[in-house]
Amino acid sequence: MSEKKLSYSMIFLAIAVMSTVLGLVCIFNPDSITRIIVTIVGISLIVYGLIEIYQFLSIKMNTFLVLGIILIGLGLFCLVNPSAVLGLIGLVLGLFLICLGAVEVKKSFDLKRYGVKLWWLWLIFAGIVCLIGLSGLFNPASISGLFASLIGLGFLINGISSIWLFFVLKKRS
Repeated sequence: MSEKKLSYSMIFLAIAVMSTVLGLVCIFNPDSITRIIVTIVGISLIVYGLIEIYQFLSIKMNTFLVLGIILIGLGLFCLVNPSAVLGLIGLVLGLFLICLGAVEVKKSFDLKRYGVKLWWLWLIFAGIVCLIGLSGLFNPASISGLFASLIGLGFLINGISSIWLFFVLKKRS
């Protein structure tokens, strides 16, 4: 294997390992990761708001000033009260899951009507989705970390499959 290919394959492996580790961190610390995301969003909103205010000072368009003030206010809210933002995320996620579950319940009965034997399995999964959504509706903090866990699962699957691919390709070369 050439030195260049070896270098690329080591970088590929390193990224795969980092993806796996990041996935595990997200899965086992979803609340911390979600708070970090809220903080990053808050800082980003403030920076964006400052840019809008700078544009107002440069161009003198009131829309830039209004948008800048709103963005800075939202950013400060994220930084000062991350728990409220997390609760809002949990509430929105809960409502989304309830709607998704309701659609899936209807789909399960459509499957029954079309003669699919395991339609009831779809109904059970739809019910579980609805229950998780209700949990988020009545206790938003209970599912606010779900988003980070799902992102973590994606990173974990990507990392493990990339590591597997690395060794498969290494064996073939």
